[in-house]
Amino acid sequence: MSKQLKAFTYLETLITLLIIIVLINVIHFTHFNFDEANEEEINDEFITLLNYYQTLAIAENKIITVQFQLGGDLVKFNADGYTMGEYHLKNVVFYESNNNVPQIFLKPSGVNQGTSIIYKMNQSYYKLIIQLYRGRIRIEKM
Repeated sequence: MSKQLKAFTYLETLITLLIIIVLINVIHFTHFNFDEANEEEINDEFITLLNYYQTLAIAENKIITVQFQLGGDLVKFNADGYTMGEYHLKNVVFYESNNNVPQIFLKPSGVNQGTSIIYKMNQSYYKLIIQLYRGRIRIEKM
């Protein structure tokens, strides 16, 4: 009795190579934009930070002042005469606000006024929009 060897046929090997070549070509042309992902991450962190202090104002029944440094990257949170936190946002420069003073007041009942603040991150411009009353916050790319 003779033993038969089991192996791939020539056709099976060619089909396997064809599938591998197609997968390599598809993966090679898929481009991931790291700058865009980084900007999205920073914007998400920024909104999370603002939502945290807004929730803190409601929970502790305080008025929290949020100040933006025009021409810089600093966001400052103050309450009861002391600084609660200072944050430097990476690659961000605040340009302009629709208010004379680039600040908002987070109150237990909402915000004192609606505002929008324009800032630049890398080569993109964004608008932070804080709506009146409940203080809903969103960021739009310009």
